[in-house]
Amino acid sequence: MKEYFYIKENEKLGPFNFDELKKEEIERDTLIWYQGIKDWTNAGKIDDLGELFKYNPPPIPNKKAKLFLQLIAVLNLTCIVSTVLSWVEIESIIVTGPISAVLSLITYYFSRYHKNIDSFTA
Repeated sequence: MKEYFYIKENEKLGPFNFDELKKEEIERDTLIWYQGIKDWTNAGKIDDLGELFKYNPPPIPNKKAKLFLQLIAVLNLTCIVSTVLSWVEIESIIVTGPISAVLSLITYYFSRYHKNIDSFTA
């Protein structure tokens, strides 16, 4: 019979048999280890633990995170439009063009990097 260990708040807990593990608050990204695997692995990637997540809904979306992503998208669009406008008006391209381009790249990076809204806290 396998004995499972898992990490919660940087503390190793266990050993647990499968029935005991069902009673714990295990999520798909909880790190699990048992004799026979090389390293700590996300519980969602261990086939034997699939039953734990059969009826486990995804986390509740964070409203603040959604608003943040919407604001980043608007800022990104604003920077892109201002960059195009500055390139059209030749006289201001020396100053506003590079600044707008850098702002566009920064906002694009953040809008792509933070697509996972579950990574934000309330």
